[in-house]
Amino acid sequence: MLLFVSGACTTTSDPWHVPKGREGRFRDARKVCHQLTDNDDGSVMRERMDACMGRRGWRRKGWYDRLGVEF
Repeated sequence: MLLFVSGACTTTSDPWHVPKGREGRFRDARKVCHQLTDNDDGSVMRERMDACMGRRGWRRKGWYDRLGVEF
């Protein structure tokens, strides 16, 4: 039961932590990173995408985001 609950907390439709008011900046960064890291056939390379977004100051959501903790 505990495994189910912890797994449900990490599942989210928007995996990136985007603070309110910074949605436009996030969209711009995501667009640029897709242009830089996607394969020629359009497939996404997650590791390269994550690294690109990280260099621009974005991070994936963690369980602590649901608690309202800011890092």
